[in-house]
Amino acid sequence: MSLRFRLTILYSALTGGILLIFGILLYSLVNILLVAQVDSTLVQTAKDLMLEWRVGQGGELSQETLPKLNLTSFVYYQIWDNNGRLHSSSPGLGQVNQPFDPVGYQMRTSIIRNSFVQNVRLRVLNVPLEAGGRPIGTLQVAASMTMVDTTRQSLVQTIMVIAAAAILF
Repeated sequence: MSLRFRLTILYSALTGGILLIFGILLYSLVNILLVAQVDSTLVQTAKDLMLEWRVGQGGELSQETLPKLNLTSFVYYQIWDNNGRLHSSSPGLGQVNQPFDPVGYQMRTSIIRNSFVQNVRLRVLNVPLEAGGRPIGTLQVAASMTMVDTTRQSLVQTIMVIAAAAILF
């Protein structure tokens, strides 16, 4: 093997390694930013929803006015009472009458978790509802992760094409 060929292989391997590290860092950063944006949307939607609901003297939930939410097509909510009954949900949910996140639904702390409902990956914020220090239900706000998953997949494909072209060049 000639020295020129060995140096070409070495430089190609170094370029590939650098591009691999850069691609992993870029993918991780984009993933973190996208998930943080979804989480922020969930938290803001939960705050907006909680402004529209009141607790009666018997601990029942009542809606003061119709929520003036800017719900996009990928954000949904459910309000469950302590007896496991669906009290209210966002319009357009159709036949979904199960909790978005059955495990998070039972927790007594606010938590954001990933879940699957009818083969759709969701990011779900579970917020326990309390009145006078006693639990009265759970608010679940969910966002579809389809757009995030599609964006990540496109990013991986783009990084791979660019890396292959750079190594070949």
